[in-house]
Order: sequence, then C-alpha cells, then structure tokens
Amino acid sequence: MELLIAERVRENRKKMGWTQEELAGRLGVTPQAVSYWEKGGYPDITMLPDMAGLFGITVDELIGRDDGRIREEYRQYRETMQTLDAADRFRYARSFYKRYPSDLSLALELLIYYGVLPREERTRYALLVREAAGKILASPEQTDPENRLAALRILAWTSEGKERERWIGQMSDSQAYSAVLTRLLIAQDESGRNALPWLGLDSLFKLRFVFNTFGGQHALGPVNAEAKERFILRALEGFGDGKTPDGWLNTRGMRLSHLSAALFAQNRVEEGFAALGESLGCFLRWRSFSEETPLELGAPWLFFGVRGSRAMYRFFLPDGSAYETFPHDVFPTEEMFWQMLSDPDEDWFDGVRSEPRFKGILEEAETLTREGR
Repeated sequence: MELLIAERVRENRKKMGWTQEELAGRLGVTPQAVSYWEKGGYPDITMLPDMAGLFGITVDELIGRDDGRIREEYRQYRETMQTLDAADRFRYARSFYKRYPSDLSLALELLIYYGVLPREERTRYALLVREAAGKILASPEQTDPENRLAALRILAWTSEGKERERWIGQMSDSQAYSAVLTRLLIAQDESGRNALPWLGLDSLFKLRFVFNTFGGQHALGPVNAEAKERFILRALEGFGDGKTPDGWLNTRGMRLSHLSAALFAQNRVEEGFAALGESLGCFLRWRSFSEETPLELGAPWLFFGVRGSRAMYRFFLPDGSAYETFPHDVFPTEEMFWQMLSDPDEDWFDGVRSEPRFKGILEEAETLTREGR
C-alpha cells in the first residue's frame, strides 16, 4: 500500500493554521521530525493515532489510504506486465515495489525475473533482491515452500563461501534437487566453471526420488506393482548398457525386494525368491564398498561424469572433487531392506514367511543392518 503521509501531514497542518514548530510542540517531537515527515519520511507508527486525533481525521485518512485507487493501479500493473519481456518485467516490478515495499507478491516477482537480467544489472540490483528475499523469509504469512525456496536460491546466488553454503543448507531434504539446481545456476553465472556436472547432479537427485519412493504398492495391486518395478529395473540397466552400474546397486536391491513381494502376492513363489535372493546380493555387494569409493552411475548423457558413493550424502564430480549434501530419507539402505522384510504390514510376504529360505534372507538382512550401524 502506498502511503501519502507527507501530503496529508502538510495539508492538515496548514488547514489547522499551524507551523511545523507548533505541530511539533503538540506532538512532543522536534520541528526537524515534522519537516522529515513532510519530505516523505515516515513517523513512528505509534504516533499515528495521536496525529490523526489532532487533525480530527482517521488514521486511514492520515496515511492516504485509497483502496479503490490502489486496486486500479494494481490492475494496470498486471496488464502492463503481460506486455513486457522478462527483463523489463523485473524493471517494472522494481518501480512498483519501490512504491509498495511491503507487498510480498512484488518482492517475489523481483526474485523470479532477477535471473534474466544482464550481469551488470544483476550486480546493481543484488542488494535489492536480497532485501526482497529477506522479507519473504521473515514474513510469518509467507508459508509457501516454493516461495521460500525462491528466496533461498537468490540469497545463495548473491552470496559467496560459507554464507552461500548456509543458505543452500536451509533447503529442506525434500528440496535436495533444488539445492543442486541452485548450484547449477551459480556455476553458469561464474566464468570458467563447467555447469554440466551440476545439471547431472540435478538429474540424479530427481531420479533417486522417483526410483526410491516406495508408496503405492498395495494401491497398485500386485500385477501393476510388478510392471512398475520391472520398468525401473530396465531403466537402471539402461544406465549401464544392460547392467546396473554399481552406483545404483542399492536402488536395484530395493526395487527387487518390492518386485519379489508383488510376485509372492501372485503365488509365483520361485520367481519371488529369485528376485529376493538377487536383492540380498545387491546389498551384500553394496556393503563391500567403502564410503570413499567413487561408484559409477553410468548414463554419461544424463549424469555428465558425476559418480556416487555408498554414503548417502557424498558425490564425486568429474574433476575429482567431492560434493557433499545432507542425507535423504529416500536413499535405500540395508536397514530399509530388513525393515521391509520384517514389517508385519507387508502382507504380500505372508505366504512365505515360514519358509527357511525367507528366514535365512531375513537373518542376513538383519546382520547387514547391524554391521552398518
């Protein structure tokens, strides 16, 4: 909302026939304070009721609130924005934001269009967008996680070193891929940096989330669940030209365990045990790697030379450097494998729980889990 206090103070002071000194005396402030207000400065908000009372008007009248006019200005603003290209949208939003600095929707538009500005303009307006981002993060009304994420991205982009890492670190686990995407944008903006590995990490995070999400087994039914698991397994094999790369062994192991459950639910017991045995084999091989060993992910056209590791937070870039992020709940572990087999709610295993083969695999999964803790 645009405030017109300067005009209203000057108009009403003159209407009352007071000098700046006389108004200052009635309010208990200095004449310089009144002069400051009439030149565009804002008085303390606690003074507004007393000032309005002196003039015999409401606080809304004092600050110049005119909802009809403001609505019309916003309507014209929206119409004009539709006619502009991205860079001009930033410039127009900036002019409007200067008039309505408390409007968080305008602050968000500054963040959205900041990235399309030429480098020199980004440098010039970095402080402005940091201010806008700070307002979004500080507002108790701003609960939309995407808006918060946009603010964190801008603050990371316009920071360096430990401060940059602090802002990226505030992105939640569910926004892990966005942390990587933020690094991609920064890498693209910094000369001499190869941005492709960061794009590869972004692809990796998104695929891990898709491949490692467990939900929907029972809702799909065993036949559709089997089709889903076989699709994911074929995709993993495609990353390694017919063989799942070592960096995906834990994902393969988890998907095979889900496939075995779907097969058991269809009374295809031998196929189910074949899948479950292979699943255990994947986790046994996975456990054999150290957390410092770079593991191939395959698909150079998708991951651009990035390699993984058994540590759920460590990745290796093509230049040999390590990139570490925060752990993720969707990262399959031996413990998740064991918990699935031992969970009584996983009733697709009920038909084989009493079989020695199942008990043997369950015991090995539990041993792996203990060793991994």
